[in-house]
Amino acid sequence: MEENSNFGRESMEKTIAQNMIDILTLHRQKSVWYGDIKIIEECAMKSNVQKKHPQITIQCILNALDNSKYFEKSYIVSDHTGKKRKYRCFTIKS
Repeated sequence: MEENSNFGRESMEKTIAQNMIDILTLHRQKSVWYGDIKIIEECAMKSNVQKKHPQITIQCILNALDNSKYFEKSYIVSDHTGKKRKYRCFTIKS
């Protein structure tokens, strides 16, 4: 029975960034940005991050990637309504 004592704890012991790497690899992606809602939500669930508002959850996950040694930050620039907006994008470091 001892060999199964860590069953289910694997994702709890991993950091948000490590969970995101697993998820991106599963989805055959190397990057995640603010608009990847489903991937961010999947990472939040796997990392046991529960916030009151989805936007706060997104910011929490992206902030964790921003502080991670496993990801490199860049920006996606959008000019949708005549106003340029920058969105953080994180790519797994090689």
